[in-house]
Amino acid sequence: MMNDSVESVVLSIPASDGYPLACRVWNQSVCDAPTILCLHGIQSHSGWYEASSRRLAEAGYRVVFPDRRGSGMNCDSRGDMLHYKILIDDIRSILTWFSCPMRVVLIAISWGAKLGAWLAFNDFPWLERCIFITPGWFPLVDMGFADKYLVAKNLFYNQGDGLVPVPIPGSDYFTKSSNWQRFIDNDTDTLRTCTARFFYESRKLDATWKSKKNFCVKPSLLLLASDDRIISNRVTGQFFSARFTNPASCNMEYAGCEHTLEFDQPDLKFVDDILNWLR
Repeated sequence: MMNDSVESVVLSIPASDGYPLACRVWNQSVCDAPTILCLHGIQSHSGWYEASSRRLAEAGYRVVFPDRRGSGMNCDSRGDMLHYKILIDDIRSILTWFSCPMRVVLIAISWGAKLGAWLAFNDFPWLERCIFITPGWFPLVDMGFADKYLVAKNLFYNQGDGLVPVPIPGSDYFTKSSNWQRFIDNDTDTLRTCTARFFYESRKLDATWKSKKNFCVKPSLLLLASDDRIISNRVTGQFFSARFTNPASCNMEYAGCEHTLEFDQPDLKFVDDILNWLR
């Protein structure tokens, strides 16, 4: 089923604790195709990915793209994460709100792939396939000593409330496009700082899925950018090959692209590759 010129709607979905989660949705009423659930990166939000989401929706899928609590359109508790399990519970709340069928395709991007790996390794019956786009499993960027000290100090004295800059040097790490770099630099919804607690919980989340006993038997797709300076393509590819064991799992790499394929592939070829793989 093909739908032309599908536009998104923005919904506010209550989490289990009442937090209103902003969520962009394409093809909200579609029920005869899998739902594609998207998870964005640490700085980005669903608004970065409108073009690819629209292309997926035009192919007939319902696309559900929430902004992580504290990011994007979600203004409360900006840049914070009290516990990584709260973000997992938010995903459950969103899927329940949409009454998703037992056919969900996960697209996890950059930092969002940390949550995506947790979901994949827990083998939920509703999860049909997994797609990881430049996953932030093994970053090349990291905090300097001063910011690491600031995180530790905030955790000890202020329960982690203090804000620390996201350790990505600049918008050119996301894209080669000067137009998209300006977009990122001027975008008020892009996250620039996170709480010390967020970074601490992110490390705890990593520990849950990096265990050597974790394997994913769902068909999975890994998409990498050849010029990525945010993650290690080599280590990421090795991890994917070792842990995602379904025979239908495969990986692709796109030449001349920085971390965000959305911005460095104007023709969105990577989306066409996703759709071909899903058929």
